[in-house]
Amino acid sequence: MATHAFPEAEAAIIALILDNNPELTTVDPGEDLIESRLIDSLQFVEVLAIIEDAIGHEVDVSRLTVNDFRSLDAIARTFFTNDVGASA
Repeated sequence: MATHAFPEAEAAIIALILDNNPELTTVDPGEDLIESRLIDSLQFVEVLAIIEDAIGHEVDVSRLTVNDFRSLDAIARTFFTNDVGASA
């Protein structure tokens, strides 16, 4: 498991979101990043790069769904708190 890497990845993702949404001061971990349009398709690629850097390998997106990236909580569950995400 890579739980130790999530705080840095989460901070980087939050910084990306806040940089692109200056009206915000924080991001709720359960906030739907996609439905609320806090990230767009280009920022999604940046989020994916942050995750890959944190876990140390490429993510096989063909094995995932949009729900795996829907919120900070979902990202933590998918990539940082279980063996399935850690090997994705």
